[in-house]
Amino acid sequence: MEKNRIQHIDIARGIAIICIILGHLGNAYINSVVFTFHVPVFFFITGYFTNKNLCIKNFIKNKARTLLVPYVFTSFLIILLGTLEYLVFVDKTASWQALTGWLYAAIYGAGDSYSSPFYIKVIGSL
Repeated sequence: MEKNRIQHIDIARGIAIICIILGHLGNAYINSVVFTFHVPVFFFITGYFTNKNLCIKNFIKNKARTLLVPYVFTSFLIILLGTLEYLVFVDKTASWQALTGWLYAAIYGAGDSYSSPFYIKVIGSL
């Protein structure tokens, strides 16, 4: 039996696999870029084809509900607690910097801290 393959999906999956390999090389410059998307893109593409409902609109809505909502909620808690920690225990004047640092970390989704090409604090693997 001949399988019908969608070439642009195979190419996207191949690029994601290459990015995963590049991420394991240990180069900080490469990691600061590919760690933001490589595994999620690969899982998104693979998950799309394991879902019996192939309607892209429903798929995206379901993934946003099951992945993004918990991420936003957890990020909010980390931002709140991290900022409160600065207000109460560290330095009240630096709390604004802590808040912006946590916001950047949540938007960037960094599982590790980076100092090059810009500083981003670690928010962890949520």
